[in-house]
Amino acid sequence: MKKSYEIKIFQIDRSQYEIRDLDIPKTISEIINQHKKRLGIINSNILNYHQDGAKYWSYVYNEDVKKSYWRDFLPLELSAGHDFDVKQISFVLFCNIRSNIFAVVGGSGIRVIKKFLNDRFGIDVFERFMNLTEDLVISHISRGILGSLSENRKVYRNQKYLNEAFDVTDVPTKILVKIRDEIKDSIFDFIKFSSQTSVLEVGSYFHLKIRLDFDLLNQLLTTLNEVLGSKKVSNLTSFVKIEDYKLISSNLEINLFGLIYDDYGNKFGPNPFNLYFNDKDIDFIHPSNLIGFYECDKYEIEVSHLKNPVKTIYDRGSLYYECLSIVNNKLGTPSTLVEFIKFLRRIRIKGYRNNELVTQAKFFDHITSEIEYNSKPYFKVDNLWYEVKDEFIHNINLLCHDYYSKYEFVNLGILRRWPKELTEGAYNSLYRNDPNFYVFDKILSDNIEMCDLLFIDDQLRIIYLIHVKDGFDAKMRDLYNQIILSSERLLSDIKNSNNASYLQGQVERFNKAKENIDQGINIDYNSLYNKMAIARYKLTFVMAFNSGKNVNDQFKIRLPSLKSNIAKYALVQTVKEIDGFDLNLIDLADI
Repeated sequence: MKKSYEIKIFQIDRSQYEIRDLDIPKTISEIINQHKKRLGIINSNILNYHQDGAKYWSYVYNEDVKKSYWRDFLPLELSAGHDFDVKQISFVLFCNIRSNIFAVVGGSGIRVIKKFLNDRFGIDVFERFMNLTEDLVISHISRGILGSLSENRKVYRNQKYLNEAFDVTDVPTKILVKIRDEIKDSIFDFIKFSSQTSVLEVGSYFHLKIRLDFDLLNQLLTTLNEVLGSKKVSNLTSFVKIEDYKLISSNLEINLFGLIYDDYGNKFGPNPFNLYFNDKDIDFIHPSNLIGFYECDKYEIEVSHLKNPVKTIYDRGSLYYECLSIVNNKLGTPSTLVEFIKFLRRIRIKGYRNNELVTQAKFFDHITSEIEYNSKPYFKVDNLWYEVKDEFIHNINLLCHDYYSKYEFVNLGILRRWPKELTEGAYNSLYRNDPNFYVFDKILSDNIEMCDLLFIDDQLRIIYLIHVKDGFDAKMRDLYNQIILSSERLLSDIKNSNNASYLQGQVERFNKAKENIDQGINIDYNSLYNKMAIARYKLTFVMAFNSGKNVNDQFKIRLPSLKSNIAKYALVQTVKEIDGFDLNLIDLADI
């Protein structure tokens, strides 16, 4: 009797640079060899098989997953020569049909292929036969494109159709849907579904929640190959991930490097054409371990062909400038854009916390920005490229306007308009001697600012935690990150009366700051904690930004003309994701 199992199907992304120029057998060999090298595997078995036009490779290996305590319990005379390690048999089944490579894993086999996965494979397939107004969603997980600080998980008790489950700012990562009878009777007519209500789960994998034997799996893989050859019905999200690596490498990346080149000319003198440019919409953040990157207390900038490390940095906010500074020291004015790009591609940043390596990635991987190509906006976020549907620009402007109108900060008497040409640090310092204000700018606990400005109103029993950013551009993503991380840490402290370590660390660092010691400024931690956690002062985070200097029209009027869609998206996501606190929004150029 043939065995059957529920099986998740993955797809290898053949556009990845390490395998993009390899044929099918060499691609599979490269993936396996990289895994064997990482784990030091010497003995492993790879077998081949053909069935109905599909080619299969099976890779099986044993991995130690647990050490038995008996080895340490027994005398050497009773343990020597025995293998006490608990082993796990893991495998990967590769399947090649035409140009596609699919994969099924068992045990810890996912670790073999994780680096090379198409992380939207299941959703890519689903978008080719879904119906936005008829497919019923059981649950879904989605995120924004600004990073992985939080995920939105929803389970629906009542019927919810696809077009009702997602909004313009969602990027779905996993969806559980009921399969329509029409699809069961057409695309998957070779499968006998056991119940009237059948379920499909899609994300980085494709998972029909039924048991399959090998022959059915082979038919399903053949079917998925055919489905992938058809056009998408629609896209679930306004953000469409770019899969065409030629478009990315030959056009989008070159355009973004040109943007950085212009910015380099701004910071270190004119470019070869003696031109100056407006400030560029560029943010610098780790592409995958965002929280770890923020919490690092030391960074090293390395250049592959120079003695390492080149430079040690303690201020995360200066990393982008310091990388360009290294280029300036070594190249001066680059003779060509190609020379500039070649040098930047050699730069790598390593982040440490307590001298332990936490993050590392290349310079260009850290870049978040928005460019225009062929009159369309493209986003580079978390080292991925996205284009947006035409209606996104209209919708994000509407959302931004509505949220700003609803959450606009009205207590303008406590904040100043941003004076012309004042830096962000200088602006924050204006409040240093103001009553009830405490300047927390650059005061870090776990390398995360609680706020830039703290304002305590004992009469109204309100505490404002004001986060400030100069500009309404890609740096707004950093403001979003600061507010969400700070609010999460503070909420945890308030709920945990026995260990308010983040708040206590912030206050201790504030009291030890030289400027505060010199001026006799001090905060009593117990008093502040009591107001926040026991007396229940109203805690309000304020997202304060300076969208322009010496402007006449108010922010809501100027909003459609502001170019940075990343900034607008960051404002919307901050409103949607902040949890446990009130939030106000204010453009400091409006005051």
